[in-house]
Amino acid sequence: MDIVTAEFLTYGYEGANIARVARTAGVSPKTIYARYATKDELLLAVVVHLTEASREGLAQELMDGSISPEQGLTTFALTTAYHWTSEREFGLYRLVITEAGRFPHLVTLYRESTDAFREVVTAYLTDQVARRVLVIKDVSTAVQLFVSVTTGQIRERMLLGERPSSIEIEAQVREGVRMFLAWCKNK
Repeated sequence: MDIVTAEFLTYGYEGANIARVARTAGVSPKTIYARYATKDELLLAVVVHLTEASREGLAQELMDGSISPEQGLTTFALTTAYHWTSEREFGLYRLVITEAGRFPHLVTLYRESTDAFREVVTAYLTDQVARRVLVIKDVSTAVQLFVSVTTGQIRERMLLGERPSSIEIEAQVREGVRMFLAWCKNK
């Protein structure tokens, strides 16, 4: 997947060349097309691969009942923010946005795969409500608010070509988690 990801990020969707990917990987184009019938499918596989790899570790850590909501949500938001600001992930995000007009289904599929991040925090918050640790009436809305307050500005800055520093990311996330938890405990 690393070779395919690099190809799409370097050349864009139109410039990506399956023959070049195959040559770099030491396989034939036929081998790639046997698994992915189209370039669209290959791009989607890259998106899903990058998203799932990050989500798996987060789910295990968040569902560990021994950590506090502050620890769990801070870890989740920091991991998400650093993932989103990585060259690979943000380059892929930019690629999907660039191709959105021509391939709207890629946007839908990308959104579905990134929704997996939200599913992790949804499950965590639902568990915290069931255990009466947090008070949340609408977990779905709470997740949207959590993502916005902890990472929204970070993503916006990236879209505008401004990469936040680690200090800025950590400050935004920690303050966002603090505000979110204050809201959840004062209901």
